[in-house]
Amino acid sequence: MVIQTECGIFATLIKNRSKNENETIDSNIIYQGLRQLQHRGRDCYGITYINSENNLEKFCLEGVIDNNNNNKLTIKSTSLVGHLRYATSGKKDKETILKGCQPFISTKWKYSIAHNGNIPSNVWNHIIKKYEIEDLNHTESDTKKLMILIDFLLESDNNDNNNDNNDNNDNNNKWKSILTRIINEIPYAYSLIIQTLEGDLWIIKDKYGVRPIVILELENIYYVASETVAFEGIDYQENNLYQVKPGEIVYLNKNKREHYQITNIDKKQCVFEYIYFMRGDSVVDNTIVNDFRKQLGQKIVKQLLDKPESESDLNFSIGKSWIDKKAIICGVPKSGIIYGESISDELGLEYQQFIKRRNNYGLRTFILENDEKRIASCKEKYEIDGNIIKNKVIIVVDDSIVRGNTIKYLIKYLRQHQPKEIHLISGCPPIKYPCHYGVDFPDIEELIANKIPIKELSNKLGVESLHYLDLNNLVEVSNNTIGSVCNSCFTGNYLEM
Repeated sequence: MVIQTECGIFATLIKNRSKNENETIDSNIIYQGLRQLQHRGRDCYGITYINSENNLEKFCLEGVIDNNNNNKLTIKSTSLVGHLRYATSGKKDKETILKGCQPFISTKWKYSIAHNGNIPSNVWNHIIKKYEIEDLNHTESDTKKLMILIDFLLESDNNDNNNDNNDNNDNNNKWKSILTRIINEIPYAYSLIIQTLEGDLWIIKDKYGVRPIVILELENIYYVASETVAFEGIDYQENNLYQVKPGEIVYLNKNKREHYQITNIDKKQCVFEYIYFMRGDSVVDNTIVNDFRKQLGQKIVKQLLDKPESESDLNFSIGKSWIDKKAIICGVPKSGIIYGESISDELGLEYQQFIKRRNNYGLRTFILENDEKRIASCKEKYEIDGNIIKNKVIIVVDDSIVRGNTIKYLIKYLRQHQPKEIHLISGCPPIKYPCHYGVDFPDIEELIANKIPIKELSNKLGVESLHYLDLNNLVEVSNNTIGSVCNSCFTGNYLEM
């Protein structure tokens, strides 16, 4: 299964415009930034911008960002916000996908909004009960719900003050007040960018900091993105980066950057961002994602080599037996590769990329009606170098196992090349619970770790042995590198209201 997250965000804003009032940003910069985040969404992408008449305008397209796409919008503006996403629920037809394409524009209050994350229904039930906003019951999109709520709060503020004054300070105070209420009343899970008619940007992260967002400030321009990889090709120093804190509002305009820390609680970043979603070369809070993944691989090796309490344990010194058998290790492309290389280094075993993913294969999971078609699809997705693995003991490493469909048929495909043994390692603990904060995990009964006892899974998947990273080791690495994390998909310990 290809796990999906909600989206990726990339925005730009010209600063210090008093030096050059005519300076603008080319939309190709937005395309380049979004293209570096393409792993976060491939269904559609949208851009909002301030046009030549000083109005907000939107452009969107279905599918991935293509360098040769002649339909791309070519514009210059002082402020642009881009967004790409996977459609994680509902229909997947073109009309539905484009209708859900962000950023959305509020036609009444003239701002755009882009959102990464997921706000659970219990939170919306609380908001609906408190404010009695009937329209919130008529849309499934969290981003549209946020826009409806913000519109309501803007309207209420306007009525309470009975004031049509458009003074910029008054507008800023209004936005600060409303976004403060959002953070205080909606605890999770979102990173937001709001673009005003003036071109200013408001960046907001929920009080737990579940989803990532980072600001890059250079002399004449701001960049805002879900991950630092979006800044690839831009010349900058590490001290130019600012990771938005949990419960923080950051205000950007052409002359200044202001910070408002609304809440101060222990952050709970999504650990699955580090395990799977973020690109390996992304940097978050001075941690390179691939370094985190390497440490998880090292912990797995420690598990495999540690002597268990019981000599009858089937996993006893399994790592040593692999060394004796001169096993060959391979990570499942792409995110499984760094785990495989780390395990290979620790065990001193040969690493060979005998599983390769074909460049022209789409990244969506396949759900087909019989084994023959599933294996055919697997062959379409992956290429196996059978000469390397014939009569060899091989170890396949994947970042995670969700439903188990993809890895099951990959193992069947590998068996056709006659390896002596196949062993499987998961770079994370068993996924046992759905995510409510923006990861498209299936319902609890569809998760393979709940359907089949772990000890029986190796037979079900067709391997000689199956090994998961121990949860305690994941927690230890997380605490030592990125701090407290949300790991509810492994534990069922969901965030508190």
